[in-house]
Amino acid sequence: MKISDLNEDFKDIGKLSDEILNKGHKLNKEDNDNFTRVSGRVFHKVLSRYVGRDVLRDNPKGFNDLSVYGMDEYMGMSCYLGINNTSGYAITDSGELVSVFSFMKSSGDAIVADAINHGARHLDCFAVMDNDGNISGALYKLYSRHGFVVNRQLNKDGEYPITNGVSVVEGALPGEPNIVVYMIKE
Repeated sequence: MKISDLNEDFKDIGKLSDEILNKGHKLNKEDNDNFTRVSGRVFHKVLSRYVGRDVLRDNPKGFNDLSVYGMDEYMGMSCYLGINNTSGYAITDSGELVSVFSFMKSSGDAIVADAINHGARHLDCFAVMDNDGNISGALYKLYSRHGFVVNRQLNKDGEYPITNGVSVVEGALPGEPNIVVYMIKE
């Protein structure tokens, strides 16, 4: 995707102002001004646009697996967009980090660091568990680097049972994420 495509996508949805916007900028976790709080409406429109565009890509980035809430739900959350308009996240009132996305590589550490500074205290993510019970996966490693650990105290019955902070993903193929891990900030 080219920057000109991004400009076209965002011209009608209240993109960040030209003074704040830094197109094509890779976010650095050491910077304190990577993200700007935006309304739930703007966040929902940006995220929906990315999810829609990702489906059309030859090599999708996996946005179809991202939980996208309704605009009304985002209105009750703290929502943030990166200064490059290609990354963002939301935090619920309970401190849950949700709808984390980045269209640009190398922004994950900056997103998580900023989210923690804004009150993120728990989350869930897809991961892989091998036969020995070892957990791996890019998102699991990212969140672990920032002090999130599996919430081994979380056990819940229901449609998707959770045992010791882990829920099995039914029908996962070998090499695909086969669990959802529920993590808390230490």
